[in-house]
Amino acid sequence: MLDKLGGAFAPKPSPGPHKERECLPLVVMLRNRLKYALTYREVVAIVMQRLISIDGKVRTDKCYPAGFMDVISIAKTNENFRLLYDNKGRFTLHHISAEEAKVCNSERPWMRDGCPLNGSFRVLSHSVLVGVLLLWLKYGSGPHIGGSRGRECGT
Repeated sequence: MLDKLGGAFAPKPSPGPHKERECLPLVVMLRNRLKYALTYREVVAIVMQRLISIDGKVRTDKCYPAGFMDVISIAKTNENFRLLYDNKGRFTLHHISAEEAKVCNSERPWMRDGCPLNGSFRVLSHSVLVGVLLLWLKYGSGPHIGGSRGRECGT
């Protein structure tokens, strides 16, 4: 049996950087996962106070789609979370420190002058707040990986 907030009445994510099936709307995150609000109206009040930022940018859309490896920061409580998959493929919010940088995958890295960087399929680490490239991490033997789709999602 579905609860009254699930099924057809669940909040749909706004169009944005992540697909509908691969994201978690901000209202579901604040109300159902973090328990910062009891109702939809309380979530709207929190978001309109400009207290929530995703990847270093303040978001005022209550249904903004947060996706895999996004950093969610709450200004009033000074808490930071990273949206990850658990071992069953469900979204989970992992508590992180304030100075932890975002790691993203770069398939075709380009610099501002237009020249491609040698060796694609490397991971680059950059600061979320400043947007500056910190370091290159090369793929090697032994790193931990996690799938984002399919049967092996979250492992």
